[in-house]
Amino acid sequence: MTEHPFEVGEYVELSVETLAGPVNFYAKVLEIRGKFIHLELLVYGEAGEVVDVGVRPLLRIMRQFRVDLWEWGFRELRLSANRIAGANPGRFLNETIPLEGPEGD
Repeated sequence: MTEHPFEVGEYVELSVETLAGPVNFYAKVLEIRGKFIHLELLVYGEAGEVVDVGVRPLLRIMRQFRVDLWEWGFRELRLSANRIAGANPGRFLNETIPLEGPEGD
């Protein structure tokens, strides 16, 4: 297990290549408590446009980042986001996800 690089209040940026092109994630670390981390998430396209990504596809896209979080010692992730596009604009997402290692540990 490696020491995680996060501080509460800082921003983390990730970029993932998808079939539809690059998808970028910008997350603010809201809370770290033991093996728990809470991130407020913004998802956007390469040109800065808003991208409509549902929760399940989002979790598949973020697979490697979730494994990284697990390797840093986290076992639970809460994602918070405000939907501004798609089927339910204005809906607030607040999902807690158990983290698994690369082997599904």
